[in-house]
Amino acid sequence: MADPTPTARQLVIRTPAKVNLGLRVLSRRADGYHAVRTLLAGVDLWDTLTFEPRGDGLRLECDTPSIPTDQTNLVLRAASRLEERLGRRLPGTAIRLQKGIPAGRGLGGGSSDAAAALVGLNCLFRLGLGRHELHGLLSEVGMDAPYFLYGGLALATGRGEQVFPLADSPELPLVLLVPDFGISTPDAYRGLPPPAAAPAGDHGSERTRSLVRFLESGPTGPQPSRKLLAGCFPNDLERSTVLQTTRPPEAISRMRSTLKAAGAVETAMSGSGSAVFGVFPDRERATHAASRLSGANLRAIATRTITRSEHRAALLGTGPDGAWPRG
Repeated sequence: MADPTPTARQLVIRTPAKVNLGLRVLSRRADGYHAVRTLLAGVDLWDTLTFEPRGDGLRLECDTPSIPTDQTNLVLRAASRLEERLGRRLPGTAIRLQKGIPAGRGLGGGSSDAAAALVGLNCLFRLGLGRHELHGLLSEVGMDAPYFLYGGLALATGRGEQVFPLADSPELPLVLLVPDFGISTPDAYRGLPPPAAAPAGDHGSERTRSLVRFLESGPTGPQPSRKLLAGCFPNDLERSTVLQTTRPPEAISRMRSTLKAAGAVETAMSGSGSAVFGVFPDRERATHAASRLSGANLRAIATRTITRSEHRAALLGTGPDGAWPRG
């Protein structure tokens, strides 16, 4: 088969961050990974990828010097999986990555970029791969990467690669606290104490199910209900010993307390951290809290959850509808 012909000289795609509204670690699997149940929501915080066919091979550029641009970056790792699937190299393409999502903070930026890379290359070169095929490729790249083919509110199980989209929920105003340290995801899982890796009972899962019911039904009033949200944001990874041994003790719990004192209805760490988020009653109070909480070693970002349609519209970028994979 001849190499595909690009459909345009340039394609621009925006791709969002995520937060884990609940994350249960159920058991350690035989393959070394952990079985999880997590509730994911897209967030109004974005990276931008620009694809331009030119030169030879796939090349990645990034506006953030600390982000690697070699094969350790999930963008190129996903592209390599795509070339393996096709059985040929893609035409030369420069991919420029503009980072708006803090890296290494549990917000899914690398996984989001990987999904956008596959969607962008699939569109740019008219590869015709459906979402099921792209999902399979992304499941080899990152635990939460397949989620970004769907967006919105979704439940993920297995290693996180089994994604079940849920009905769009009411917007949740958020404040993200992003500290000046990151947490390695493998280290966070390795640091789980036995009770979290194999919990007695599944009370956290019931709280996660309660949160799903709340989000799908919508709040009973104009603001998120403190009663309904209380205790609904378990994240087992907060109990990892890594949080106590490799960074300021109790840093995560202190950030959560800071958000509660600023008016958050509920708080949790996102993913393996180190970012912590708080749900606020409305955007105005979230914006006010963020303006007061930013400091020398802590960045506060007022944001909100986004719908699946917002995610889809951004992922289309400036290209045709074909940027959103079928199937």
